[in-house]
Amino acid sequence: MSGWMVSFETAPAVGTILTADDQRFRLEAAEPYTRRDGTASALLTWSSSCPTCGAEFEVRSGLRTKSLTRRCEEHRTAGPIGKRSKRIKITVVEPPEGGGE
Repeated sequence: MSGWMVSFETAPAVGTILTADDQRFRLEAAEPYTRRDGTASALLTWSSSCPTCGAEFEVRSGLRTKSLTRRCEEHRTAGPIGKRSKRIKITVVEPPEGGGE
């Protein structure tokens, strides 16, 4: 993935599950988006549970991103977290045909 945590060529199906280490993110929506340079893209909305308190939250990303927010608004760390000492294991599972919405 050449430095990207997530890198899709096209928007995955709604219902796609992305797992970062042991935290699951479910794709809730994929909206068409036009970048500043005029290139067509998509804005993805993911839902997850905060590992600190269990609260549900949503986070948005493009088709490629180096990170996803992994905690709810209350438990996010202000400022940069610093360099990670380990790689994050990422898996992506597409929903069954016709089962995404």
